[in-house]
Amino acid sequence: MTAPTRPPRWARAVLSFLVPESGREAIGDLDEEYEAFVLPERGRAAANRWYVGQVVRSAPTYIRARLQQLGASHADVILDVRFALRILRRRTGFSVAMVATLALALGVATSIYSVAHAVLLAPLPMHEPNRVVRPLPDELFFLGAGEIEPFAERMTTLESFAAWGRTLFLFESEADAEEVRGARVSWTHFDVLGAAPMLGRGFVRDDAASDAAIILSHGLWTRRFGGEEGVVGSTIDLFGEEVTVVGVMPPGHVPIEHDWEAWRPIPLDLERVAQSGFAGQGRLAAGASLADARAELRRVLPELWEEGGYVSPPQEREGLEVQALDEWLIGDAGQVLRTLLAAAGLVLLLACVNVSNLVLAQSRRRRGEFAIRTALGGSRGRLMRLRAIELLVLCALGGMVALGAAALSMNGLGALLPAELPRASQIRLSGPVLLFTGVATLLSAVLVGTLPTVGEGRARVALKSGGRNRLRAALVTGQMALAVLLVVGAGLMLRTLQSLRSVDTGFTAAQVVTVRPSPPSDRYPDDQALRDYYGRISAEVERLPSVSAVGGIQFLPMTPGGWWSRYRPEGLVVPDGENEPRTAMRVVTGEYFDAMQIRLLGGRTLEESDGAAGAEPVVVVNETLARDAFAQEDAVGRTVHLGDTSARIVGVVADVRQSDVRTQAHPEMYIPFGARPWRRMHIVAHVASADAVSLREVADAVRGVDPTVALLGPRSMTEIVGTTFGSTRLLTVLLTVFGIVGLGLGAVGVYAVTAQSVEERRRDIGIRVALGAARSGVAAQTILTSMVPVVAGLVIGWGLAVFGTRWIEGLLFDVAPLDVPTFAVAPLVLVAVATLATIVPAVSASRVDPVRSLQEQ
Repeated sequence: MTAPTRPPRWARAVLSFLVPESGREAIGDLDEEYEAFVLPERGRAAANRWYVGQVVRSAPTYIRARLQQLGASHADVILDVRFALRILRRRTGFSVAMVATLALALGVATSIYSVAHAVLLAPLPMHEPNRVVRPLPDELFFLGAGEIEPFAERMTTLESFAAWGRTLFLFESEADAEEVRGARVSWTHFDVLGAAPMLGRGFVRDDAASDAAIILSHGLWTRRFGGEEGVVGSTIDLFGEEVTVVGVMPPGHVPIEHDWEAWRPIPLDLERVAQSGFAGQGRLAAGASLADARAELRRVLPELWEEGGYVSPPQEREGLEVQALDEWLIGDAGQVLRTLLAAAGLVLLLACVNVSNLVLAQSRRRRGEFAIRTALGGSRGRLMRLRAIELLVLCALGGMVALGAAALSMNGLGALLPAELPRASQIRLSGPVLLFTGVATLLSAVLVGTLPTVGEGRARVALKSGGRNRLRAALVTGQMALAVLLVVGAGLMLRTLQSLRSVDTGFTAAQVVTVRPSPPSDRYPDDQALRDYYGRISAEVERLPSVSAVGGIQFLPMTPGGWWSRYRPEGLVVPDGENEPRTAMRVVTGEYFDAMQIRLLGGRTLEESDGAAGAEPVVVVNETLARDAFAQEDAVGRTVHLGDTSARIVGVVADVRQSDVRTQAHPEMYIPFGARPWRRMHIVAHVASADAVSLREVADAVRGVDPTVALLGPRSMTEIVGTTFGSTRLLTVLLTVFGIVGLGLGAVGVYAVTAQSVEERRRDIGIRVALGAARSGVAAQTILTSMVPVVAGLVIGWGLAVFGTRWIEGLLFDVAPLDVPTFAVAPLVLVAVATLATIVPAVSASRVDPVRSLQEQ
């Protein structure tokens, strides 16, 4: 796959719009310079910035040329701008309404685009990022330490490959200790990514040989080491080991996983990581495509697995995939952001239609003015230019207010963003975002001015006008259709969020708090030391009056991490060429199930004596494993074989959704902590109320056992569960806001049209009242007439929503794209809002004084 060589399409489109026909050769010259000289010398990212800079610098010259084509000199334009400002100052209400409406919509679009640009559109800060790919088998860690080199050699479609595996680092000092997430990586990791440290150097082979080097993220370097450049080359204590800081990554570096803050090389002595699993990323070879790499992966990886004694079934081989790294990093957030961009575009379009209605109403009031100007010799071009400049000034004011609102909303928007969203820290009002706002403002001005100015240049002397306006009715129809799309989308996401929150996770999160200590190996060197340490923690936490149960687990539900093993149920004979079933392994302390309120379905839970020296090996299994392994038979008392060992099942517990609320439970086996002590255990305590006081009390009790041990947390389980649907919450909140905005703009549009219609029909209404028409009938007739375009818009919008909701089908959970309650309630809400918007004008119509209305005409 070769990198594209053409300049950014949007920048070239802007240039093509600005350049007159006589200057088209300039575009070709600029493209040629970009492709032949700038791109090869500077790289794509720098070349794109150069091209955009050329467009921005040349824009004023081309705009002046366009104005001259319209017969406008520089002085004429200035005079028209001044006149427009005077006109708008005299029409304060109209001007404020237009600016506020456009500012709201443009602010929404700018805020969403700032997120989309940072996360989706801006290229990764890597050399040729389009060539970096991520092999994706079903399991995250698909390579053993000894398989990394053979895999890299056999994957000829990859120019290079680097492995990685998650790990934790404990930074200690005299003042405190801090646990940091990071990775063990191949020493070529940053070379494969095409990323270089900001300070120091990347890894070299000697670093992997000595296993005494570390590279820090920019955030960790500034937070922990105060941004001191002298840290590079110094030796630090890392979990009892002395390692040398060889480099610091730049602030814009995008790690493979969002929370990595440090990297160490995978040691050449593979015995040190023999039990670890690794994933990785590669760089496509010249001329290779994703399809080529995918086909080769489906051949090479099963061969390696088979050589290691594992036979992969055909469906597992079909699941092997190679994905562009940027797509993998973004994940589901890409569809969420694209949906938000589309919704923000609908809000902007809705605002433009609303403002067009306001402009149309003003145009009717100013017909006399334009007719007089035409009679006095004003040309059509001059009148159109004057109207265009008025609209441009209004839209420019709206754009400037929108930028201020977007800047103020950055903090609030950042709080809604999922923690795993890549490059979230780089969201700001950058140059491309400002350019987007400028282009959106200009396009809004064009759209707002198109319909109302049709025919205005040929205005005739007509100081009075009345009657029904079909154009305004059509605009209301369009407004309501767009509002239906927004409200239906918001309704579907609200139903999805409700479904996610009602999922039975298998445990009760509301009254559980958790904290995880990291006891260092130099002070807790063996299994017995760990048993004693966690035993003292359980005793201290249990003494708290608010705690009813306390336990521990090495991989907390809804957090990363896992340990899988093959097992063989009693009586199962595995045929040749097939594999034993697989189960997730969870190390827990005795009261873990009580603390999490996981239901016991049969037998008993684990006890403190389980796992003691000489005790019978026992396990507890979940409902899925019991069903898969023993069908309808009672699993309690049966035996499972784990490699060379066996254990008796003493209990069956309810399924727990471990990874996230959307994923069904897998077979799981719980083993007692005493039999397999784990260094880092999550302590979970069931408390009367998971408030800040309980969090502090539990953390203080754990810290009191050994104040020198670093703690992760404390946190409530409710907070942890909530992080698993962060993208859904973001989309739901913003679509709900957009839906409310859509309702408001639609109501304003209906009100404005109805009020204007009543004003223009005052004479007709007065005659009807004078002839004996009931005032209540006049009001009812006004409401019914106003609701015709509303109902038409609802029907059109409902039909568009039937097809449009397919776009977000993959983001829904336990909700159909054509969810009947949502599609039924949304139009009713809109009808109610539109009806309320017509009440005031309808009452005004019913109170028309027939005598006065006839005298006014």
